[in-house]
Amino acid sequence: MNDIQLKCESLLDQFTVSEIVDALNKLYQCSIDVINESLSEVE
Repeated sequence: MNDIQLKCESLLDQFTVSEIVDALNKLYQCSIDVINESLSEVE
């Protein structure tokens, strides 16, 4: 186990799985909104 792995694991321990999934869903939704906006600007 290297230092980076340990840091990542201790960071993940601060969050529950559902919190991480929720954050990923928000990021995903946000990126879709950004893509849609930039697509509509092109047209």
